[in-house]
Amino acid sequence: MKRVVSDSPSHLLRATHILVIRINSVDTGVWTDDPTTGGVSRALKVEVTLETIAKGFTTQTPGKVIPTTIQQFGTGTSRIAAVPSAWSRQQIEPGKEFVTFAVTDSYDAAEIIRDPACQLAMNLGDSLTDLHLAMETESKSLDVFRAVSIAKEAATQIGFLFPEYLWAKYSFEALADRNTFDAIADLLEQSGLSQLARGTLISRITTGLTSPEPPPTNQLTRFALALFHLLATPEARSFHENIVGTYLPTVLDLDNPNRRSPDKFFQDRPDERSRAIQTMNTYQGNESAARILAWLRE
Repeated sequence: MKRVVSDSPSHLLRATHILVIRINSVDTGVWTDDPTTGGVSRALKVEVTLETIAKGFTTQTPGKVIPTTIQQFGTGTSRIAAVPSAWSRQQIEPGKEFVTFAVTDSYDAAEIIRDPACQLAMNLGDSLTDLHLAMETESKSLDVFRAVSIAKEAATQIGFLFPEYLWAKYSFEALADRNTFDAIADLLEQSGLSQLARGTLISRITTGLTSPEPPPTNQLTRFALALFHLLATPEARSFHENIVGTYLPTVLDLDNPNRRSPDKFFQDRPDERSRAIQTMNTYQGNESAARILAWLRE
């Protein structure tokens, strides 16, 4: 990958450097009080092997062993809270492999993989598929249809990085072109798509469609249909309550007295209206379906 979009919400696009490293040795310091966070912190002296340079340039070549020091922060208690550092939540042990995402002007890998340059560190197994999909999309200049096609082949293995990248890369086009949006909506409905990938797409698309004024009517309709379809999909059960309680009311604009009527909403797909009513009638979650059903029956 080469392209850097400094203000992108996508880690893959925003990063100046993406490196794959393997931990060789770790000398872990003791936890001490940290006055800057009010919690605790510790330093870890590590030696890592630079395995792959997926994006950017470093003075060190792949295979080089690099000594550096990284820092971890904690709360100092059993409570769960946000803490600084890309490495704070990671178990750093010899033999483990990580993908690091950094934003920096430095070419020194020892600096690139530690704070403050490193913005995200992920286990290799959790990020490799997403990274490869994005690298193929970039290197082959794939359009959205081909990018979605290769993503569908790896649907079960995708995490949050590629969906985040896909929407950031193609959202402008998707908001203007119905066919482009349809391709992304098709991926959202893809059988076997991982929960993390599906959740990322739902969140990003909801924000992307409801922020513009006026909102893109055709895309909102297609997204709502996808959400109704997911409500009838057992493998998407973990999203059902949020779809009923949050996402559909937002997309259908139920709080707006001047919202679109269901007649207009489903004018091109009247069969989908009866299908949606059936889906809502069989919904058994904790969120009330009454508002959505009332709208569907207007």
